[in-house]
Amino acid sequence: MCYICDPSKVAKPVEFAQRVKKCVKLHDIALEEQQKKKELNRLKRQRVLAAQQRAKSKRSDGESTDEEEIERQLLGFVKVFEKMIEDEDVDHRTKRLVLAKVNNQILIKINIFLAEKE
Repeated sequence: MCYICDPSKVAKPVEFAQRVKKCVKLHDIALEEQQKKKELNRLKRQRVLAAQQRAKSKRSDGESTDEEEIERQLLGFVKVFEKMIEDEDVDHRTKRLVLAKVNNQILIKINIFLAEKE
């Protein structure tokens, strides 16, 4: 007799193939759940970090320290530019490029600050 006439001869391999297929489906489901869990944990961490960042930017009296931070950054830009001006080895073209970058950064910081105030 052949396998077609007597299906009991292939019953074990067929059963094994069905179990493997079921395991693959379960594995795929487990991977999807794991991916969803990772995504939820990532979002949760982002929310916590955002909350910490907001708490860090506030003082105990509730006043925002954004102005102080911007002022500190602007002073840093000015100091860099002053060093560049005082350095005689730097050519005029480079000094102009640095001035343009400093001005752009200052404008960006001011626009961000004004957007946050509104």
